[in-house]
Amino acid sequence: MKFSIKGILTICIVVFSAAVASAQQDKVKFGVKGGLNMSYLNVNSVLDENFRVGYHIGVASEIPVNNMVSIQPEVLYSTKGVKGDISLLGLNASSTFKLNYIEVPVMLKLNFAEFFDVHIGPYASYLISSDISTSGDLGSYEFNINENDLEEWDFGLGAGAGVHLDNLELGVRYNQGLRDVGKSTASSLILGDAKNSVIQIYAAFGL
Repeated sequence: MKFSIKGILTICIVVFSAAVASAQQDKVKFGVKGGLNMSYLNVNSVLDENFRVGYHIGVASEIPVNNMVSIQPEVLYSTKGVKGDISLLGLNASSTFKLNYIEVPVMLKLNFAEFFDVHIGPYASYLISSDISTSGDLGSYEFNINENDLEEWDFGLGAGAGVHLDNLELGVRYNQGLRDVGKSTASSLILGDAKNSVIQIYAAFGL
């Protein structure tokens, strides 16, 4: 199955527009959201991969459709990437790939009780910075990745669950990218067909 940026953005816009049109406008909520990211890339040349521990932070809105269903659009700054040991052309190094995005998820939220929900939906994100820090056979250094080597746009699907405590929501979400991170021949040599995968543990205030 093939996915396109235009398709995923269209889904976001259609779902969001439908929610706004049918929402209970007097009950729309706004809040701030942030938490821990544990990100991962399945990189061809990495021998031993570990999560890159980072964070996400931003704003969110909950738009009720009825008593059980709501739509939750968000705008987040989200760090992604991976840590691992790399072997390339006989040289070994320990490196951290750092990919940082502005991300827009649109979640369909099913409220099974006043204190519990599950949610699922698409996201689209734009790469705003990328670099690699490494230490190994060639020493320690950090450098920016050429923006032409990576896809600027990413998109994928997210799913999770949350627990509500008054105006505080605590939850967990898994995001799976559907587009290869690498774009050029040079980046594909290292990254192969790696896609973003992120586990998020979050707190949201005001929703």
